[in-house]
Amino acid sequence: MGSLGLHSGNPEIQLAWKLLKILMVQYAWKDVMRKKKTKVNLELIDLYSTLLQEVWGKVSELIGESLLAFLVQLTIDRMPENFSILGGVRVSEGGISLEAIRDQSKDTSPEDIHRAFQGFVKNLFNVFTAITADVINRELFSTVLAKLREAEKMISR
Repeated sequence: MGSLGLHSGNPEIQLAWKLLKILMVQYAWKDVMRKKKTKVNLELIDLYSTLLQEVWGKVSELIGESLLAFLVQLTIDRMPENFSILGGVRVSEGGISLEAIRDQSKDTSPEDIHRAFQGFVKNLFNVFTAITADVINRELFSTVLAKLREAEKMISR
């Protein structure tokens, strides 16, 4: 390396070397943060997937799978444009799938994923309130609240 003059007294070369080190550290830091974001995103998606499966299991027993599929899809369709990640939610009479969202999530912040699903769950609860006068919501409240708190903890790490 001595032939490159990296350790010479030339201040321009020393400055360039320091800048290169800084860029390497910044790149490594961005890579670590990207991996952390991806991990948190996947954990959030898994958490919301579990929550929605639990909701599906309880509510489908009360109102049937066809009506529930319709209400869930209606809720998704009525979500604001800034929650576009919800477009990857797949609904059928068999349940709710978030698999398509896993790939989309790499470009989305954990906060945006949480906000989208939190809004979705809130709107779904509003629909349940309208059609059952809180009967369904009372069944789900403790389960949903615990999962939402867990999601808050995930994004605050």
